[in-house]
Amino acid sequence: MKSGEVYLGMKEKRLIREGLITESLSNGMFRVQLNNKNIVMGYISGKIRKNLLRILPGPTI
Repeated sequence: MKSGEVYLGMKEKRLIREGLITESLSNGMFRVQLNNKNIVMGYISGKIRKNLLRILPGPTI
């Protein structure tokens, strides 16, 4: 298993990376600039979405 990978079962695998939120979009989506300067789309899920927490541009996630 590589650094940053999390296995959630036989078929499901997720990568975990740190980045800076650059833009907040609708429906719990946002743009994140990773440490290697790539920009990806992120989303909120689970307890953050359930409790209606707001993620604003600026913090590192």
